[in-house]
Amino acid sequence: MHPATSNSSIRLQGSQRFKHFLWRRRPIQDVLGGGLVELLATDGRCIRRMLNQTKQIVFQTFEDEPTGSALVERIELSVVPGVAMVGYSMFEDRDMLAILHTGTNLGPGWLAFPDVPSSSSLGKGGTLPLDAANFPRLRLVAGASVAWEKRHLVVRAALEQRGSAFAQSPHAFHLLDHLEHLSMKGVIMLNGQREEFTMGESSTPLEEIKRVTPTRAEAFFSLDELHYKKLRQHGGSVWFKLGFDRELFCLPHEWNAFWIKVDLHEPPGLFY
Repeated sequence: MHPATSNSSIRLQGSQRFKHFLWRRRPIQDVLGGGLVELLATDGRCIRRMLNQTKQIVFQTFEDEPTGSALVERIELSVVPGVAMVGYSMFEDRDMLAILHTGTNLGPGWLAFPDVPSSSSLGKGGTLPLDAANFPRLRLVAGASVAWEKRHLVVRAALEQRGSAFAQSPHAFHLLDHLEHLSMKGVIMLNGQREEFTMGESSTPLEEIKRVTPTRAEAFFSLDELHYKKLRQHGGSVWFKLGFDRELFCLPHEWNAFWIKVDLHEPPGLFY
């Protein structure tokens, strides 16, 4: 379910025009999902970009017709002959996917195929213009703390949108308006292998996400003391996984999710 929104909600518009997507993961063994994700979407003229940067999620949008046209060419060359995205599991281990939305408006329907970076004028390292980093950025950051609530150990979580230049731009919107799912996972490394585990009774919040302001949301997660000790013993990390709706990117939910690493702040004397 969507978090409760306020009268000052600002939603992203025009996503039905963006039919071409390039999804790629930079493999990092001790990161949730096995790496950090970047997603590019284009309507052939405008570029929308979202990426994980360990402790923040970044969104940018800008117009660049040469890059948009080259992305369309690259994606269409990759997905022909594409395969319908029905059996998603066949793509789980792929680090680069070209995806074409074939549905009407924001309805379901996709073709996908492993990306072929040498198939067009855009090479693997030359997808975006060099000045892309200078465009206004929306940033989503997270914080968390451990506490006792009604004799239960919990994690107090907060998500906050930042980026004053982006907020003043014509592209401004509230990313939290598009948040559909939020979950928490622990990650540890055992014998060189990544282990992901639920840290409480459930990976989802105990209650409905509370929208404090248009740019801030808060939630509570259950936390099992034994699981938390396991995390601390192995020097593990805690991650929030955020799932977004099709009005942000019209994709299956497996490829419409991003994650943020959080430091759990622990009050002195919490454990004896």
